[in-house]
Amino acid sequence: MSWVKFFVAFLISIMIPLRVVSLDSSSENDYTGKHVTSENLYAVILGNKSAVTGGSGKVLDSGPNDHIFIYYADHGAPGMLGMPGELDVVYANDLVHVLKKKHENKAYRKMVIYIEACESGSIFDGLLPKNINIYATTASNSRESSYATYCPDDDFSSPLSEYDTCLGDFDKANLREETLQHQCKVVRRRTINSNFGEGSSHVMEYGNMHQRNDVIECYMGSNPINDNFSYDINHVVPPSPRSQFTTTTLSSTTHHPLINAHHDQRDTIIHHFSHKLRKAPSGSREKRELQKQLDEEINGRKVTDYRIYEIGRLLFGTQKNSSLILNHVRSPGQPLVDDWDCLKLHVKTYEKHCGRLTIYGRKYTRAFANMCNAGISTDQFVAALIPTCSTKI
Repeated sequence: MSWVKFFVAFLISIMIPLRVVSLDSSSENDYTGKHVTSENLYAVILGNKSAVTGGSGKVLDSGPNDHIFIYYADHGAPGMLGMPGELDVVYANDLVHVLKKKHENKAYRKMVIYIEACESGSIFDGLLPKNINIYATTASNSRESSYATYCPDDDFSSPLSEYDTCLGDFDKANLREETLQHQCKVVRRRTINSNFGEGSSHVMEYGNMHQRNDVIECYMGSNPINDNFSYDINHVVPPSPRSQFTTTTLSSTTHHPLINAHHDQRDTIIHHFSHKLRKAPSGSREKRELQKQLDEEINGRKVTDYRIYEIGRLLFGTQKNSSLILNHVRSPGQPLVDDWDCLKLHVKTYEKHCGRLTIYGRKYTRAFANMCNAGISTDQFVAALIPTCSTKI
């Protein structure tokens, strides 16, 4: 087997399906649509061909000398990562269990994982061991949102309407020279740029810190199709002249209609509707439909907010006590919840009686986790939940 054999890309948020790629092979999508599931993800990582359903059937059939790189981007919430299916999620304890099993099977030499999602630090904080040769970087810590950048504002119009939306924040590096640690430092510095104020997240590191000294090439290959930026810690150097595209270097102080538009990932849908609404012709059917969609999104959020805090009030006595308990964030190094089965059951029970948790609503998994940590049983939870969710708001 080659030293660097497999690359896994899981880029749901920009509509690229699951790929399982050997670095010397093609990059066709292996799992798309309904076949992009948490169970398939686990089976792919474990190299369990008999457990995958649909798709190409390709898995990470790796051995003890192989390096693995996993990139996962989607919406997240405390203790979970989103999937395309409305009810399907990846829970932190399940993912870490799969990674531990992969290590027990001696199915890799080293592994690097990048996760771009809200509260993505909660996937590994207090859960990922330091002695299984996995280094993980997350776009945010356990308590904060990740942020979308390159969002259009009033002064910017996309040349194509389908791209009139937030694109995300990304960086490039010289894969042959940059280390994982240097890349992390650069991304962290750019992410917490003071120009963004409170609208910034903290890039975090977990697992085996010794792997930070490895060059990126060890995990992402050495012959990328496109040019890559080389980094100085303070400056960004444009790609080499062989690039066919015109590139503009943007400093952190440059005003630009995209780079200064910085939004909580959960609010990108609000920004999208608001921006489209401002652009729509006055009195048009399009404007009315956009206003309706925006109103429905905002009202849905208000209903979810009310229900969660009303359930908390019924369980913990007062609104003040409820707010303190539901919003409590554990110290770094502690997992989100002690009993993951309790958390999963609370989420499932809420969705059964109150409706599916949206991307926005899933931020309250921390509240459900804190209910479990406070010893709230399923019966107690249901007793508070049913009268709350049966009340028309």
